Amino acid sequence: MRNLFIICLLLASLACLAIPTGLNIMPTADVLPPGASRLDYESSGTGKLNVPAGSSIIGTQNGSLFDVEAGIDNINDVGTVYNLKWRFYYGGEGGMQIAAGAQNLGEDAQYYGVLTRAFGRMKISAGAIIGVGEDNETLGMVGARFDLRPLILMVDHVRGDTIERTAGSVGFAFNNLVLTGTIYDFDGDNTETTVRISYSQSLL
Repeated sequence: MRNLFIICLLLASLACLAIPTGLNIMPTADVLPPGASRLDYESSGTGKLNVPAGSSIIGTQNGSLFDVEAGIDNINDVGTVYNLKWRFYYGGEGGMQIAAGAQNLGEDAQYYGVLTRAFGRMKISAGAIIGVGEDNETLGMVGARFDLRPLILMVDHVRGDTIERTAGSVGFAFNNLVLTGTIYDFDGDNTETTVRISYSQSLL
């Protein structure tokens, strides 16, 4: 029975190969635990690196065994895309985490490596992502999350040769639901504001 349960968990994750767990723009080394899932919706105007300007996004993200996380998104004007992340090093609570992954699979795939470190209620993340934009740029990524429940504050910045984006958000957590307002700054030229709703649950 236990083996059957483990197989079901693996199949559920593979069936839902979304935007990986992260900040506003960048993924982090955090992953959902096995049996946990998250449903996300973000209104049009998002500054995420694999979402065209003016598009909205809805998707699901799932945690699996061996610190693997996978998801599927539906992006307005694009269609269905997938992602996969593996946290291959976990230094425990308050320690370093390191992960590698890919997003926008099914379109123009973007590959990244990222590390995350906790300092009390703050988590700092940094890394790089390749294959972004028409020129397949490599972007540096840095950001932070402050968990001040029920408030969650996040800020991040990505920069390459021609692409530069910054985002800041304030979220309000209530049980398994998080409502977040985000402001994206595109290369210092224009800004967009979105609303994101996330609902999480765990089977374990």
